[in-house]
Formats: sequence, C-alpha cells, structure tokens
Amino acid sequence: MKVNIEYTEPSKGNFSSIKLNFEPKDEKKQFCNLKVDYSEAFRIIGLPKSEAFDFFLIGVIVYGIDNAIDRDKYSINGWSRELEVSFSVFNPAKWNSVSEVLKKSLDFLTGDIWTISFEHHSVASYYFPSRKDLNEFNANKGTFDDVSVVSLFSGGLDSLIGIIDQCENLVDKKVLLASHSDGNFKGVMSEQDECFNSISTMYSKVLAWARIKVSLQNITDGEGYKNEITTRSRSILFLGIGVLYANSILDNIDVLIPENGTIAINHPLTASRRSSCSTRTAHPYFINLLNDLLNSIGITNHIKNPYELKTKGEMVENCLNQVLLNKTIELSCSCAKNGHNYHWDNRTGTKHCGRCMPCMYRRVALHKVGNDNQMYGIDIFNTAAAKLDNIDLIAFFDYIKTDLSIESIERNLLVNGSLPLDKIRDYALVIDRTRSEIKDWIRQKGSSKVKNMVGL
Repeated sequence: MKVNIEYTEPSKGNFSSIKLNFEPKDEKKQFCNLKVDYSEAFRIIGLPKSEAFDFFLIGVIVYGIDNAIDRDKYSINGWSRELEVSFSVFNPAKWNSVSEVLKKSLDFLTGDIWTISFEHHSVASYYFPSRKDLNEFNANKGTFDDVSVVSLFSGGLDSLIGIIDQCENLVDKKVLLASHSDGNFKGVMSEQDECFNSISTMYSKVLAWARIKVSLQNITDGEGYKNEITTRSRSILFLGIGVLYANSILDNIDVLIPENGTIAINHPLTASRRSSCSTRTAHPYFINLLNDLLNSIGITNHIKNPYELKTKGEMVENCLNQVLLNKTIELSCSCAKNGHNYHWDNRTGTKHCGRCMPCMYRRVALHKVGNDNQMYGIDIFNTAAAKLDNIDLIAFFDYIKTDLSIESIERNLLVNGSLPLDKIRDYALVIDRTRSEIKDWIRQKGSSKVKNMVGL
C-alpha cells in the first residue's frame, strides 16, 4: 500500500501538520493526521537542520504509518503489510546511500515489507515557536553543555533502573531523558510524570527531561476501519528522539536504551512465534543496523543497551540505589496491555494485566529481590482455570516445560535474528538464567495447577 504524505507550514506554537493519505486496493481513499507536540524539545535543542532531525522525522512517519494501517485487514500473510513511502529529508542523495540499511531495519523491526525512497523537504520549517518557546530556548542556552548521556525514559521499570544507575555514576554531569507519549494510549504520560517526580527528588541537579508527543488523529473511514495497536515501530521513533537530542548537544554523546537482555534478545516462546509474535524493539541486530546507518550518514552518536547481557532480575538486583528504586517501583508500568482490564479479576488499583509476557518478567524480576507483592489484574497462581486459557500464557507454560540446552537456545537465537557469533553464547546464557529465575519463582509461589502445567 502506498502512503502519500502531505506537510503544511506550521502555525505559531505548533509543529507542521502531517497528513497520511493511503488508498487500499478496491477501497476509497483514506487519510489520517499525525499530531506532533515539539514544544518541550524546542526549548532545549531548538529546531536543528540536520540528518539527526531527518532520522527523527522518519521515525515519526514510520510510527504513524504503522499505527494507521490495520494488520488484520491489510496484511498479505496474516501479519506482514506491503508499505511504500517517500521520506522527506534535507539531503536525499545522502539518504539514498543508506536506503537498503533503513529498509532492512524497518523490515526487521515491524515484520513488514517496506519500499522506501527520499525527497527534499517540502516545507521551510517544521516548527513555529511561540514567544514562550523562544524565551525558554534562549534562557537554556549553555545549560545543557554538561549533558554526558541521553537515556530513553518510557515510564517502565527498565528505563527507571537505567536512569537511577546513570545518575549514581554521574559527577558534575547531567543525563538528559528522552521520552515519547501518545494520547491514544492512556496512562503513559502520568506514569512518566510520577516516576520522574520521584527520582528528581534525589537527582534534580543531574537530570533534565523533554518529551515529544506523537499521535494519530482524525482517522477517516472506510467502513469498519480500525487502526493497528501492535506499535512495533515505537522504538525507532523513541530512538529518533534520543539521537536528535544527543546530536544537537554534542556529536559523541551516547544514546542509551535501557532494556533487559531477555526482552531485547527475545528468544521465541514457540517456533511459531519466531517472527510476527516476537518483538524486536531493542534486538541487538536492529540496534547494530541503526548504528551502521547513523554512522554512514555522519552521525557519530552511538546507540547502546548497557543491559543487553542482564536478565530483568539482575537489573533489579544490581540497581545502584535500592532505596529509591523500591520507593518508585509501583509508579512504573511494564504491562503490554496497560488499560485493557476487561478480563481482569481486579478491576481497580493496578495498571498491570498480570498475564502478558512483560508482566510475567516483571513479577519474576521483583521476586528475585523478595518484592513480588504488587496487585495485578490477574494473579496467574490464584485465578480461575479459564483465565489461564490464554495464548500468551499457554505459550509461556510450554516454553518453561520444554527442556532447552544452551546449544538449542543458541540455534533458536540465530534463527530469530542475526546476532554476532562471538556473543551468541553470552546471549544464550542470559536466556538460560532467565528460565532458571522463572522456574524458581513458580516453585516458590506457584499454585499446584501452574506447577503441573510447567512440569515442576
């Protein structure tokens, strides 16, 4: 499906209006608008004309397209969509030289088949700052020269630990937090706000933060039209924000994506989940592709995941400020289904469903430090049997029941995505340690039914 993009000059205090037009075969033309709130970012970095801004804008467009086109209706094989788009950039010739790397990155990240090209920016400027924006930008000049690292901040447990560890290691330097929120996914902004307020009580002198909001609006119909909710592309938008911040301050500042190795590597629960059902948002292969792309267009800021060889439990256990972490844990959210509580036992008092994989890994990690005592929508050890008849849980139980050697894990990882051979054993050991943590959790807390289901 070809997607045409229209940009209009921004009005005062606003980002350029972005309209996505797409025309499915044998259907009437459809469109939606992408709203970008850039004000917080402008007050820190202004509006750079750079390849880093291009990369950010590409992330915005990819995120919008991914959200706008429903997989169920428009996939060619039950998952993959064929998507064609031309990205607006400052220097199309430079971007054409890395088009294959970008395509490979997007194909791997979203599981789709992308056809991409580049054209010169059609608007003179993408943001028209208000007087308040300009005043704050001018007042902030020079105050971020001591930023030594940019860290992605989602409001989740891993990003919380990443920030705490960075702040504990800083001496006379700052960490700049890069965030994205989407008004169509309720709760993310408040989770970020609450976590930031908690950690800033201790680290206010070394913390800075700017959030960019990107969301779809005014989706027009075809009959029965609905947007896509898997949002696999969110990480390229998130990383685009981080790279934009880092590159605007200094060209050697790293961009950290704090993600436990279990989720980053994402060993498939079953053979059938090797592609479509295995998220790749922080996969080492994807991160390496992006670093190659950025380096090729002259961006020397490096994307790193400092926790790629740690389990989530090890991240929690080794966090450098346990007191602050314990104070803030309940403010963070790990759930993949945050807000969808129509099948929960507990309908109030929790943001976590309790049966998606991120919730499972969160519970296992917190159990490792004796802190698995939060409320979940469903406690899989204390719920009706019917609530366990869930595709994610069935795959999870089968995965734990299956005997896997280190060698078989290595083979599975190589099938699921290209990984450097010199690190494949290290990645496999992360998965093996995670499986051990899960089994310990079930042995100590599991119901007899769940223990039987996993062979313990």
